[in-house]
Amino acid sequence: MARRWALMAATPAALAGLAIGTSAAFGASQAGKPVPNSYLLCGLYTAGNENNFAGSSDTDHPDGSSSMGQEYQYAGQNCESENGQTGDGTYTWTIDHSMVHTAGHNGETGVEHVEFTMDVTGNRASGAQGHISNYDLSSVDNVGDPCGNRIIFRTSGHNYDSATCSGGTVGNFNTHGGAETGDYFRGNYQSVVYQWGDNMSQSPCKEGSMDYCFEAILEGQTN
Repeated sequence: MARRWALMAATPAALAGLAIGTSAAFGASQAGKPVPNSYLLCGLYTAGNENNFAGSSDTDHPDGSSSMGQEYQYAGQNCESENGQTGDGTYTWTIDHSMVHTAGHNGETGVEHVEFTMDVTGNRASGAQGHISNYDLSSVDNVGDPCGNRIIFRTSGHNYDSATCSGGTVGNFNTHGGAETGDYFRGNYQSVVYQWGDNMSQSPCKEGSMDYCFEAILEGQTN
């Protein structure tokens, strides 16, 4: 039985190295008619190798950060509305490698490469890559940005959930294989790391705590 996302530990997933992209096996001749699919991922976030600066560079390489939690069919809701609700399965999400500027005219922008699995895709190895558009998880700046009832610490990809107060940018994903059986899932994504709620709320990542929530929205198609 799936556990509630608010109660799941956010330990790093042990995944093999993956190449993000497609192979010739994903030819259109083997794929069926595309079916729209969108999912919401909700869990807790575990910071990895933050403050991984090279010398006096302002570029951080926060690799190894991860999340585990529940997946839901996405219909415009966010993770606060799903808090405590059992999803359609579980996911793992690991930032394999990334780089982000923390100062200067490029401040809080960068790129990330992600490995993830979802029960809904049969835990097929999958990858994502996108641009980071907000980053407040290093010693340079670890004070999040207020945004409605959230405090935002990290955003990447598109801007499907406007409750990030961060401009949308680039982010795409795909499963590694599946077209031969009509199970190739690909599209665009957004992710956000944040806190919300006070001590009187049921939030698993209260403002000012050491815990962070993770939300990702995947909008795409399967064929």
